[in-house]
Amino acid sequence: MVRFNDPSESGKNAAAKFSPNGRYFVVVTSRGLIKSDETESSLSIFSANETRAFLASPKLFTVPRPRFIIKMKAVLSHAQDDVYGSVITELRWSPDSRKLYFIAETHRRDLRLYEIDLKYGRAVPLTPEGYSVARFDFSTEAIVYSAWRTREDDATPEDMKNHEINADARDVTGESLRHILFPNSQPHPTKRNLWIVRRGNSSSATKPIPMLPERDISWLPEAFALSPKADMLVHLQPITKVSEGWRLYEPAKGFEHMRVDSQNADITAPDNLWRLKEYALVNLANGTSRPLIGAPQAFALAYGANSSAVWSSDERHLLLTDTFLPLNNINEPERTKRLEPCAVAAIEVLTLEAHCVVFRVEVNRGETGNPLIGKPSFGKTDAEVLLIVRSPNATAEQRRYLFNKGAWRLASTTALIEHSAQLGSDEDAASQPLTVAIRQSLNQPPTLWATNNRTGRSEMIWNPNPQLANLQFGEASIYRWKDRTGREWNGGLVKPVDYAPGQRYPLVIQIYNFDGSQFLTDGMMPTAFAARALASAGIAVLQIQRRMPHSFNEEEAQTHIEAFRSAIENLAEAGLIDPEKVGLVGFSASAWYVENAIAREPKRFTAATIAEGIDISYMQYRLLGVSDPPLAEEFEKIIGTKPVGDGLAQWYRLAPGFNLDRVIAPLRIEAMEPTSVLGEWELYSSLRAQGKPVDLIYFPEGQHVHQRPLERFASQQGSVDWFRFWLQGYEDPDPSKRAQYTMWERMRNGHRLY
Repeated sequence: MVRFNDPSESGKNAAAKFSPNGRYFVVVTSRGLIKSDETESSLSIFSANETRAFLASPKLFTVPRPRFIIKMKAVLSHAQDDVYGSVITELRWSPDSRKLYFIAETHRRDLRLYEIDLKYGRAVPLTPEGYSVARFDFSTEAIVYSAWRTREDDATPEDMKNHEINADARDVTGESLRHILFPNSQPHPTKRNLWIVRRGNSSSATKPIPMLPERDISWLPEAFALSPKADMLVHLQPITKVSEGWRLYEPAKGFEHMRVDSQNADITAPDNLWRLKEYALVNLANGTSRPLIGAPQAFALAYGANSSAVWSSDERHLLLTDTFLPLNNINEPERTKRLEPCAVAAIEVLTLEAHCVVFRVEVNRGETGNPLIGKPSFGKTDAEVLLIVRSPNATAEQRRYLFNKGAWRLASTTALIEHSAQLGSDEDAASQPLTVAIRQSLNQPPTLWATNNRTGRSEMIWNPNPQLANLQFGEASIYRWKDRTGREWNGGLVKPVDYAPGQRYPLVIQIYNFDGSQFLTDGMMPTAFAARALASAGIAVLQIQRRMPHSFNEEEAQTHIEAFRSAIENLAEAGLIDPEKVGLVGFSASAWYVENAIAREPKRFTAATIAEGIDISYMQYRLLGVSDPPLAEEFEKIIGTKPVGDGLAQWYRLAPGFNLDRVIAPLRIEAMEPTSVLGEWELYSSLRAQGKPVDLIYFPEGQHVHQRPLERFASQQGSVDWFRFWLQGYEDPDPSKRAQYTMWERMRNGHRLY
């Protein structure tokens, strides 16, 4: 299956990227190559005028074809923002609409920065082999990027000296188990340098910025904004000195355990994804850097990965998103407001004077997630700021703020349809505003549609998966129900292919996320979930949306048992499923719900799978918590105490790992990379020691969300085989699977495997 990456299938009404002049739009898609275990991504550039002509007269003009296509393939090894990853990421147009820039992974596992000149239609690398680009930005004057050396064989003698280890005796106090036992496992901090490419009349010159490199682990999008004259850069700089007063800043609701603690060295550690950072300004001429605000950016306090910086055209002002503001030298009402993060802050660059345009709590309306759509922008002057904010009815509104008498005030609000238009700047583009966006539904695969916003006419211009028309899928629908406490639940119900009313089918419940507007294939995640494949094998599937935000207590797991129980009862009462043949699948955070369910309600579930899971077990606490205080605090909050002294009794009662004697359901466990195996070992070894059916599948180079085609195939087909065996008594006749079924038969017959 070909999937859309940019625009993203998971984005609400996501629109294609138009060139600033409105003449072209670009789309990125990806597919897996089973034979080579690679991902192939394609960048396709279309003519907007050809698309408009087709919309005006579909019978006279053919469906627009890409002007040219750039294809790149690689084995994805770096962490991805998208569940269904792409070789080509961070796609951006140049201001003059003549060029495209993007980052792409190569066969050597480098992340290189590429440039496409529309005049020639080919991708040219701007960065050398042996380096990986973390961030980049550009102006008409230059390109600036942050990069690290990818391979040790390219390292300098100084680099190698810094990595020397005395294997006979090394003090590892405070280090994580991953770093002690598996120092080469991903992810790990990288030493990043800044480089600048100055544009000349006929050539370009690349040189490093003279500043000390930073060691960082973050792979999430972060602010990285080059000033219009290419003499300054705004980025997120790791914080090394923590102010005691920062403990007053409020973490996101439900994440109180992530409050800033100046005594916790982990919050500034390079290997901590949640490390404290602040907005900083770099002088690109001499490499000096200075903080812009003197307060942490909000990601470290669990407010989501939303950081961006926007320059005014004269370089005198900046807009920064999701940052706390200093608490000193302000009145009490303002100080109280500043305990919450500012959604958009305006900074005067020369004096570093900061004012909050609007606080996050004022635009979130009590909801979680990022309230802003896209980046903020300056209006006609630096005293005017425009924001596009999500509104409660899933559309959007534009807010206009004006700076008056030392404060920002809301001046007007205008209702919008999200991504309603992509206006060009030239006369022809503006005369017929055009939108190109993805359309899909639970049962309809994603396709690309063009709409003339003036006439309202829409036509499909690309179906990247015509082969799916020849396949029969089980019907999917949104399913809503209430548990016995009155809580409302929702999910996606996939009926088996050739469903016959009155016939009762086995049921597999998959729990993590659900979006009723997306085409349902595996279940919103490819790790262990296989909704459509299970339905094609005669098994009904219910994909459940877990309840958010987390309550971080025992009730959270019990609440999800109620969801399972009530769904099974309702579907059985409707005559659709056999309540004696029910399977469960949990991934990541939802693995805890599954493990708890098969221990607390052992007779209700026939078989289960958990993948790369956090299970609130004693062993995971001991293995990971000592070097990850936020994780340890999360476990302690859920159980209600530390596992020492009298607290052990409570852990014995509540932690799933101490209740595995109750488990009856055969359990399949998926683990990615070495530390994951250790985290699952308590569960696996206990069940195996008891002679209970358990299967441990190991992906030594697997990512949390599987990206490699063969890993996805092994995970999903393995899940299908597992549930067909235990729920249907079916064995695939493929000779290569004979050993698998021989082992499972012995499990079913109660034979010990050792």
